[in-house]
Amino acid sequence: NPELFDRADVLFVGLTTGVAAMHSVGLYTALTPRFKHRGWFVLGPSLIGATAAVTTPWVDIPVAYSLTATSVGLWSGWFGYGISRLGGALRRDQFLTAIIAADVGIATGLLLAGEPVNLPPIVVGLADGGALVGGVVALVGATLISDDPDQVLLIGLAGSGLGLGLGAGIGVAVRAAEGYRDLAFVVPDVDLPGTWSVTPTAMTGEYGVAPGVMVRGVGW
Repeated sequence: NPELFDRADVLFVGLTTGVAAMHSVGLYTALTPRFKHRGWFVLGPSLIGATAAVTTPWVDIPVAYSLTATSVGLWSGWFGYGISRLGGALRRDQFLTAIIAADVGIATGLLLAGEPVNLPPIVVGLADGGALVGGVVALVGATLISDDPDQVLLIGLAGSGLGLGLGAGIGVAVRAAEGYRDLAFVVPDVDLPGTWSVTPTAMTGEYGVAPGVMVRGVGW
């Protein structure tokens, strides 16, 4: 029902369930076989996701908060795990470190999304993309030159960090340009009557405002 759930609610519920699942996997790895009630590790994320869904009609979580908190949390968990493993920690402690780092990252992300920082979603999105591409490229390249798992992990962490910083820097530069973006492309030379133009614009529909494209023809 679009009157009860909007895209911000869907994103919030999805990300909350995903973060809960990540915690579940980490705790399962860290605590088993000492913890006997293993079923809770499967049931927990479902219950948390269902609780988040039920509360959305009364709790309004902006997209910027959900996106920033989750992004900073996930990357903090990744770097926490990598640093812990390279430091020689036990496998159990590696996952515990990742969970703690992720929780600290989530709290930091919430602070960055709110006043007075108001970190723009475009900066977060480009930082995520840069970190993902940089990490994947670095990991694939590392496997081609080294058989040492720690060295591969170190190169992957470096690639993620470099991509994260580069993506965030591009996002800040785009934001500093007041959000204006010039898009140029070549179209086939088609002999159409009149004058035609294609312009990016905001479209208003059933679910709110979304980016779109307006095609205009004059004198045809």
